[in-house]
Amino acid sequence: MKRRDVQLMQVETRDWSELPADALTVVFAKLGIVGVLMGAGLVCHSWLNAAKMPDLWRSVEMSRLDLDVMTFNENVLCAMAKVAVDRSDGRLEVFKGHDFVSDELLKHIGNRSPYLKVLSLSCYSPTRVTLEGFSYLTKRCRLLEDIFYDCRIVQPLLVLAELQQLRYLTLQGTSISKKG
Repeated sequence: MKRRDVQLMQVETRDWSELPADALTVVFAKLGIVGVLMGAGLVCHSWLNAAKMPDLWRSVEMSRLDLDVMTFNENVLCAMAKVAVDRSDGRLEVFKGHDFVSDELLKHIGNRSPYLKVLSLSCYSPTRVTLEGFSYLTKRCRLLEDIFYDCRIVQPLLVLAELQQLRYLTLQGTSISKKG
């Protein structure tokens, strides 16, 4: 074999585990929660360390469900959301969730996210999110400024009256009447 042919056959290899953590977090932010938890964070030890950096988890957006996510059941998505909340190390500022959200998850967020400012919930099962779970979260997350609420539980306004930082409120799918 000629020397030139040997050189062409030699493939330049890179050690992807040596990428700087800040560069990885930028890439991970584009992947989304499920992509990081189920893939990127499992590549190697250095990628796992980058995937655990709290700044990556200040915003947990699981409201727009990708096709890949649709294969997971509600309990698995709820467990992933809990891991994401835990990885924020108390710095979670934005949480956006869909039908998988439950009272258990809202309590988990409330217990671990004192700096939560934005909450977006879209849930259509009145048994998964109740007034009790929603109230629990709002009593612990006193910095909430923006709430988008599209759920079928009644009387959310009673809980919201205590939120002094609240600036934006969007209610959909709720009935407001004189009876409550």
